[in-house]
Amino acid sequence: MLKGIDVSGSQRNIDWATVKKDNSFAILKMGNIYDDEKLYIDSKFERNYKECQRLGIPTGIYIYNYCNSVEALKKETKEALEYLEDRVLQMPIYLDFEDETIAVEGKDVLTEQCIQFAKLVQAEGYRAGVYANLDWFENYLDASKFDKSISVWVAQYYKECEFKGTYDIWQYTNDGKVNGISGRVDMDYLYNEAIIIKNSDGQIEEDKDETTLKYKVGDTVSYNKIYSSSTSTTALNPLIKSGKITKIYPGTHNPYLINNGTGFVNDNCITTNTSSSSSSTIKKGDKVKVINAVQYDGKSFAKYYDTYDVIEIDGDRAVIGIGNTVTCAINVKNIQKV
Repeated sequence: MLKGIDVSGSQRNIDWATVKKDNSFAILKMGNIYDDEKLYIDSKFERNYKECQRLGIPTGIYIYNYCNSVEALKKETKEALEYLEDRVLQMPIYLDFEDETIAVEGKDVLTEQCIQFAKLVQAEGYRAGVYANLDWFENYLDASKFDKSISVWVAQYYKECEFKGTYDIWQYTNDGKVNGISGRVDMDYLYNEAIIIKNSDGQIEEDKDETTLKYKVGDTVSYNKIYSSSTSTTALNPLIKSGKITKIYPGTHNPYLINNGTGFVNDNCITTNTSSSSSSTIKKGDKVKVINAVQYDGKSFAKYYDTYDVIEIDGDRAVIGIGNTVTCAINVKNIQKV
């Protein structure tokens, strides 16, 4: 079990070096989302985030929800994620349910908000979570419908947390006292340390620049394991065992996104880099075999034949098929002359 805090602009300027001595993690308020498309960013979010990352404090964030509809929630979540701009987080992004103005929407709508929020957050490579007090979890949210990957953070200011479901964090007081913070602060116990991303040495992942990574966007790689998100530590057996790196999330457990959605991999998963193929070795009329069944636009396709004809070539873009019947356009990195 780890002890930590969650904070907002209400705590003003925090002495994070002092806070770190007695706390193992921090969850920062990023801001609020509303139906009217106005994203509010907490006055101290940027300062708190930079200080926590500088000092190596495991960091998560929470977003206070004022959205009444699922559609508004989805739209505003996307805006919040755009604001984050791939910032590194070691802990989940939580959606905060506590405002009475949305309670009237009922359990079905609010639970669906949780589910859609998680999908959007996970698609961007982060882990998702839901924060609410015990009353909300019992009467306004149905946590039994959550995917197992959604982290649950329960608030109950009592001698114990009485939530009957599975939860990762218990916010046990809003009246705590912490050295380095003026005034009172929310305090938390974290029971599931697996939600903190660490490296192989057990240390907090550093905010690595893309230039320190082995591979880059555009590289075509083969791999023997794949993950459902950039933060997942559960390896899966891939059906598609090679693909193009289309996006990189520095500092995460699995920084390489494959084919804009096939999954995420890391350096340890990658077995070969097949990006050395080039258009200079392939020309119109050649016979080629497909080494990575991914179209030029990043979508996968079914490979029915052992070899294909090159019908057209333009730079790194080749059109392949059987005879003059087109199968697809493909990057030359994904085919090999036979």
